[in-house]
Amino acid sequence: VNILCCGEIAKMVIKMVTAGHSKAKILFILSFLLSVPGFVYFFFQTKTLLPSYTSTKEQMQIDSPRLRITQTKKMYARNKETITVFYNVYTNPWSYGSLAKSIVDEQMKGIGSIHQVFVRSIGKPIQIEHATILQHDYKGDEPQTLELLYHFCVENPNATVVYLHSKGSFHHKKQNDRLRQFLTRGALSEECAHMPDQCNICSSRFSPHPHPHTSGNMWVAKCEYVRKLINPIEFAQKMEDIYHDGDSIKGITPGEVDKYHPSWFGLGRYAAEHWIYSHPSVVPCDLASDEYKFTWGYEGIPDQDFQIDLKIGPRFEKQVFQPFADPLRIQQEYLALYNEP
Repeated sequence: VNILCCGEIAKMVIKMVTAGHSKAKILFILSFLLSVPGFVYFFFQTKTLLPSYTSTKEQMQIDSPRLRITQTKKMYARNKETITVFYNVYTNPWSYGSLAKSIVDEQMKGIGSIHQVFVRSIGKPIQIEHATILQHDYKGDEPQTLELLYHFCVENPNATVVYLHSKGSFHHKKQNDRLRQFLTRGALSEECAHMPDQCNICSSRFSPHPHPHTSGNMWVAKCEYVRKLINPIEFAQKMEDIYHDGDSIKGITPGEVDKYHPSWFGLGRYAAEHWIYSHPSVVPCDLASDEYKFTWGYEGIPDQDFQIDLKIGPRFEKQVFQPFADPLRIQQEYLALYNEP
C-alpha cells in the first residue's frame, strides 16, 4: 500500500510541475501527503486533492440524481431520434488509467451519429471525449448506472436506450476483451437500434440459461419496457428474498439454492445481468447468426465482425442451452417479482 500511494503521490507531483504550480504549493501539499493524516486522507478519499489532477470541470459530479436525469432528459428532448447510451466506466484508482482509456477509445469508435453518450465513472476519473459525465464515484457497481438508465426511461417512455460498460477494465483478460468487443458491436449496431416492433431488447446474444440474460450485460432496450421493471438498486435484494423465503419458488428450498453458484439463478452480482430480462413481457432479439453456437459464459465467443442475422430469442433449440432454466421456475419468479405470470 505504501508503494502504491507513494507512486500515486509522485505522479501527482509531476502533474503539478507540468501544470506550472509554484514550488511552495508543491512542497506544502507534498509535506501534508507524507504525514500520517495526509496519507490516510489520500488513501480513503473518493477524489484526489487537486482538480487539475483529477478531472476537467465538465467531469465533476452533479449533486442531485434528479438533476442528472433532468439534464439527460433535456438533451434527449432536443432530438427524439437520439438513442441514449448509458456507459459504466471503471478505472483502477491506483493506475495511470491507460487500460481503461484504451477500452473506452475502442468502444467509443462504435458510437454513431444517432447516439448520445452519458457516462457514470467509477475509480479514477479519465477524460472521455464526445460524452457527458453524469456521475463519478470512487467506489460503485453497475446497478447505480442502471438506475440512471431506469429513471430516464420512467420519464421518457418512448425513448430507446443502450447500456454499455468497460468490460475488462476491472479484470483484464483476453476472454473479457473478446466478449466486450462482441457485445459492443451488437449494442451499437443499426440492427438493434432499429429492432422489430415485437422486440423490446436486443443484444449480440440472448441466453435463457441458466437464467434469462446476456452474458457480459450490454444491450439495447425500449423504455416502454424498461419502465415496467423493478428499480435495479432494489432488484438484487428482491431476488434474494423470493429465492430464500421458502414459498415464492416451488420445487427448490432455500438450502438447495445456496448449494448452487449465484449465477445459476441471477443472484448476487449476477442480478445486474438478469434485471433487464426479469419481466414477463420481455421479448428479446439477438444478432449472432446460427453458425455461432455461443450461448453464455466465455466458450466459443464469436469475433467482433460476426455475421448478423437478427432473430427473436432464444435462437436455438432447448438442447443447445442444456441444462436449461426451468420455465416453471421462471414463471414463479415473474409472479413473485411483478405479480404477473
